[in-house]
Amino acid sequence: MFRSGDIVLVDTKFIKNFKPVHVKLIKKDYENVWVGKLVKKKEIDFLKKRYCIPYKYPNNVDTSVNESDIIKKVN
Repeated sequence: MFRSGDIVLVDTKFIKNFKPVHVKLIKKDYENVWVGKLVKKKEIDFLKKRYCIPYKYPNNVDTSVNESDIIKKVN
């Protein structure tokens, strides 16, 4: 369904009213888990400010994505 290089819109069920973010899928790590990188600087800045996540654009933006959290493929 998804392939490495796809950019997807990701939500999470763990944070109420979470604004979905764009993630580029890098590789499939486990059966339903992908290693990815956040794409948009504006979204990274929001996550840093609102949730105190120590991302540093453009190098330290790695994340894990469960396939059930993917809303849709963007590209």
